[in-house]
Amino acid sequence: MKNTILFFVMLMTSSYVAKGCDICGCSSGGNFFGILPQYQAHFLGFRYKYSQFKSLHPDDGSYGSDYFNTTEIWGRYALTKRLHLYAILPFQFTKRIEGNSVNQIHEFGDATIIANYLIFDNSRSEGRVFKQTFQFGAGLKLPSGKNNLVQNFQRLPENLQPGSGTTDVILNAIYTTRFKNFGLNADLNYKINQENTKNYKQGDKIYASGRFFIWFRSKGISMLPHLGLDYESSNTDSKYNKPVEFTGGESLLSSLGIDTYVKNISVGCRVQNALYQHLNEGNTSGKWRFSAQVLYLF
Repeated sequence: MKNTILFFVMLMTSSYVAKGCDICGCSSGGNFFGILPQYQAHFLGFRYKYSQFKSLHPDDGSYGSDYFNTTEIWGRYALTKRLHLYAILPFQFTKRIEGNSVNQIHEFGDATIIANYLIFDNSRSEGRVFKQTFQFGAGLKLPSGKNNLVQNFQRLPENLQPGSGTTDVILNAIYTTRFKNFGLNADLNYKINQENTKNYKQGDKIYASGRFFIWFRSKGISMLPHLGLDYESSNTDSKYNKPVEFTGGESLLSSLGIDTYVKNISVGCRVQNALYQHLNEGNTSGKWRFSAQVLYLF
């Protein structure tokens, strides 16, 4: 795994798609949990993510663009006070434009299930000024999405398929600390990918984020603006155990967002912009990203 970031004392939290011949854009990014409410046992939510990438094809100097719109149904169920089960089901709206060629995909992607164990939690202690929680978990990304789509009489490239055709292992850690109304959240997601039946293996990936936040509360409404950094890194893909050219890379992004809580409803959004990126050997650049979510807590 290429460069990773140590965010303070905790580890924090893109699959990259290959063009049929030489190069392409990147995917919509990986799963992250972000700043989640800790005071409720369960939640069910809807999340939307948008990203865009532009790629140069070195062979002829042409450009291609990828547009990713992903909607997710996701939730958390507390099996016990310390053991929490997360499930994510994405639906992808993907569009690729390369010259006069256009590919569009409207399909379910691969589902994810993660079990997290709450190792430490003093957030419910009355009168405590300094509060913190830490949870660690593992899970699977399941091959529920299609992996053999054909458009324009050709099978789509591996990483443009809605699913990878593999069962992949995910490791996750979340740390949150708060001093009075100020806090820090760190989120790490590491994905160990497997080889599919086409002998294609996407590179292992790491997603990390760290956010500073401030907690405001007035008349039953809580607001949590946050500012942070997000890091993404992917190893080079391989086919028949040989590296695939123009795949892999890393990005460091700034992040600005806000979450609002009213009774048992949470609404949040954030924007991201790349501070540094080296994708597909420098031939791909990402644009602004946007995400939003609504959670129902019960």
